[in-house]
Amino acid sequence: MSCSQFIDQVQILMHTQQMKYWEILFEKSTNYAWLSNKKFTLTFISGKDEFLLRQALQKVNQEERIKVMRQLVSWLDEHPHAQAHKVPETCILLLNRLSTINVINEVTLSRKNSFRNSLRRLSILSNKVSPMVFRKAVTSPQTEKRCVKFKEEPTVYCIRD
Repeated sequence: MSCSQFIDQVQILMHTQQMKYWEILFEKSTNYAWLSNKKFTLTFISGKDEFLLRQALQKVNQEERIKVMRQLVSWLDEHPHAQAHKVPETCILLLNRLSTINVINEVTLSRKNSFRNSLRRLSILSNKVSPMVFRKAVTSPQTEKRCVKFKEEPTVYCIRD
């Protein structure tokens, strides 16, 4: 599946979602008949969304694109009242999540092990204050109690027109 085919499928999902949304909207008897007979305009993918989709599609392979398309269809089944412009946004989100997962999984074990070892070394260092430093701080004469003093009569400012 090429990028253009994938984008075409996202566009088709947008159209079907918009038709579902209009059917749900005009099922109600309170809506005007002339409005329900009116043809609705189809929404198309914006240039920004198409650009972001193409960028995200370059990071994933063929099987992952199919997996994302299945996730998108299941998301649309779970959210039948979603608006049509949410379809490409959700698709971009799913593609970015999948590419992030791929990057994390491609990290070699040596990097993971070195990261774990550095965390162990940092956790060995104690964050406690040694007793000698604590005694010096308590017995030093420089530790005076500080307090804040306020004026007896506060100054009140007002804004006049």
